[in-house]
Amino acid sequence: TGGIRSASISGTAMTFAAETIFAPNNATYGNPMGYHCVYDTSTNYVIIAYSGGTGTPHDFFAQPLYHDTSDGTYTLGTSVVLMNNNVTVSHKTDLVFDPDTNRSIVIYSDGTNSNQITAQVIQSTGSSGSPTVTAGADSIIDAGDGGAELCACYDTENNKVFVAYKNTSDSNAIKGIIGTVTGGGTNTIAFTGNANIWDASGNPTNFDIEFDGDNNKAFFFYRDEDSGDDLTYKILTLGASSFSVATGAVLSAN
Repeated sequence: TGGIRSASISGTAMTFAAETIFAPNNATYGNPMGYHCVYDTSTNYVIIAYSGGTGTPHDFFAQPLYHDTSDGTYTLGTSVVLMNNNVTVSHKTDLVFDPDTNRSIVIYSDGTNSNQITAQVIQSTGSSGSPTVTAGADSIIDAGDGGAELCACYDTENNKVFVAYKNTSDSNAIKGIIGTVTGGGTNTIAFTGNANIWDASGNPTNFDIEFDGDNNKAFFFYRDEDSGDDLTYKILTLGASSFSVATGAVLSAN
């Protein structure tokens, strides 16, 4: 089963509210995996993206839960299927929130479509008593190319989504691309500025990216297989349609 609990914090002590089950142990939702979640500040919804199902199909869902901040409880909403009959694990998907359009953006490697990296814009709908979500159409990030691992962040300086991903059709290069979300009734995202972040010699794994809103830089953390698997980072300066990459440092030598 998949469950969620909120906690109130007093000093160093945490007090947990009751658990809410969002993925019951049944053929549709059981054995959930690959969780990612964001908080929609415009509706007080927690949006969870996950893969679930003990039989066939094993689908990829987006599910809303309304969070009552007065007591920490949740109201379970209706899920939508983002991808049919494909298991999506954590390092092949990510979820970010765009506070400028009040949309959540899910990015995943689509195993039903040659593993192309795909994005969908999710709009929180419904009400606190009956939360729902509406998902926009698929947007393929790098058409024709397959992808494996990926990560994403939201650039609050330029109001853009930034995605880093391993392009398995281009010698496993780690690439980055910039997405612009359209809100309103369209719920679409358009991408531009595809370029290399890191061109490793082999098959890079284990990387993540975070945006520093104080310095308006993105930090790309990775296991450097070209240098003894050291934990290393690069500094990315993001723009509206392009980005640049600078060498960071080794955080932990292997």
